[in-house]
Amino acid sequence: MGFAVVSPSATDMIMEGVIAVKHGLTIEEISNSIHPHPTLTETILGAFEDAEGLALHI
Repeated sequence: MGFAVVSPSATDMIMEGVIAVKHGLTIEEISNSIHPHPTLTETILGAFEDAEGLALHI
């Protein structure tokens, strides 16, 4: 399992992936966690929701 972020703000966003990989979290577990609004990490939430077929903002 791995996690990559390609963005000028990657250093602000990568921590979510680090925690997910370290703790072996599933897509569902990450999607069910709280993502503050408005933040760039919401884009990560959107990606995981899309993987589950639940994305609202595509």
